[in-house]
Amino acid sequence: MLPIKNINDLQSHIHSLEIKRVEHEIYLRQKAASIEENLMGLLKTYSYITGFFKGNTRPAEGNAKKNDNPDWVTMFTRVVVPFALNKVFFRKSSFIVKSLISLVSQGAISSVNKNTVAGWVDMLTDYIKSKTKKKQPLYDAIPPDSETY
Repeated sequence: MLPIKNINDLQSHIHSLEIKRVEHEIYLRQKAASIEENLMGLLKTYSYITGFFKGNTRPAEGNAKKNDNPDWVTMFTRVVVPFALNKVFFRKSSFIVKSLISLVSQGAISSVNKNTVAGWVDMLTDYIKSKTKKKQPLYDAIPPDSETY
């Protein structure tokens, strides 16, 4: 800092300080914008990840959403089925194949909910009951050709 001897020196010093202030403001605005961009990226990632568990809040353009309130079965199968497919059937596949399998399986599982699983269980129990049903004896007690008939 130079010593101020007269009014002109004071005015030039004030002017240089104003220029420094404007430079600092521009620098801080740029930093704030870059931090905001980074945070928006993290927020988008967070909302994408939590969207799997909450369901998409916005339906796609022109498509009505199939499952407005996903239940616990839907959320569970959206996580477990891709994981099981990648660990059991596509164990030695590349990352890209595993990612595609995950996307396709999640799309296919979006229609699975508590009611469909309950329907499958009912169909299975009906099938098992029909196979294990005891056969009626041919003759109950009295044969039809007997004299007492």
